[in-house]
Amino acid sequence: MTVRPHLSAFATLCALAAAGCPAPSPGELTGTVESHTLSSQSVGDDYVLTVRVPPGYDAAGAHPVVFQLDPYLGVLQEFALTASYASQLEADGVIEPTLVVGVGYPEVPGPIEGRFRDYSLPDANGDTLGLGSGGAPAFYDFMHDELTPWLEDHYAVAGPSDRALFGHSLGGLFTMYAALQHDQDDPFVERFVVASPSFWYDSGSIFQIEQAYADEAEDLGLDLFLADGLYEGPEMTVYTDAMAERLAARGYASLSLTVQRYEVDHVRSVEPCFREGLEHHFGGAR
Repeated sequence: MTVRPHLSAFATLCALAAAGCPAPSPGELTGTVESHTLSSQSVGDDYVLTVRVPPGYDAAGAHPVVFQLDPYLGVLQEFALTASYASQLEADGVIEPTLVVGVGYPEVPGPIEGRFRDYSLPDANGDTLGLGSGGAPAFYDFMHDELTPWLEDHYAVAGPSDRALFGHSLGGLFTMYAALQHDQDDPFVERFVVASPSFWYDSGSIFQIEQAYADEAEDLGLDLFLADGLYEGPEMTVYTDAMAERLAARGYASLSLTVQRYEVDHVRSVEPCFREGLEHHFGGAR
C-alpha cells in the first residue's frame, strides 16, 4: 500500500476539542490515586506518574497493569476513563484488581508538546506536522528501562504477560511502534490497545517500521487489540485496515490480533476502544 500524509484527522480532533465536542465522561473511580515524579535519563526530562491503586490491592500479590498514555489530554481524560472502566469491571468480577499507570508530563513541556516529542517516530519521511522530534525511541527506552523497573520496585505488579499499553491517536501510533520493538526475550509489556492510531503521521513511516520488523523477525509474540471509529474518516480507517491486513498476512504464530471498528468519531472512540480493550486483555478474572 502507498501511504500519503493526511492532516484532516488531527485537524478534526483539534476542532472538536476547541468547539467543546462532547467527550466520554468517566464513571466512578474506586481505590486510591497516587502521584509520583520520575526523572528519565533516556529522555532527559521528568514524568508525572498517576497510579490508580485498586481497592483489592495486595502488596504481596501480582496485579495486572495498564500503562495509559495521554492520561490528561484536554477533554479526553484518558486516565480517568480507563481507571473508571477498571473500577466497574472489577466490581462486576470481570477482571482482577488492576493498576492503571498514567504516564504524563509536568507543566513544562506539558501534555501537548510532550506527546509530540515522545510519540513521534524517527524522522523517516519528514515530520508531517512539523511538531514532533522523533522521540519515540528514547521514550520507549524510558518505558522499558526506567519506568518498568521503578514500578516493579514500588508496586506489586504482574509480569509482562499481564501488562498492557493503551494509546489513542498519536498515542496509538506510539503504541504500535512499541509493539514493533517487542523483544520476546526481554519484554516490558505483552498486551497492546492501539486505539484510533495516527498511522498517517510522518507520511506513514510506521509502515516502514513494520516492514523492517518483518524483515528481521520470525514471530511477534504479543496480544494486539487494534480499533478505531467508523466516523473518523477514510484517512484514519484506510491506514488501520492496511496495518491489520499486513499483520494478518505475516502469519506470525504467536500474534493474537483483534480488530474492531465502532460507530463513533475520533473523540468518542476512546470509550469503546479502552473499555473493550481492557476487558479483552484482562477479562475472566484470571
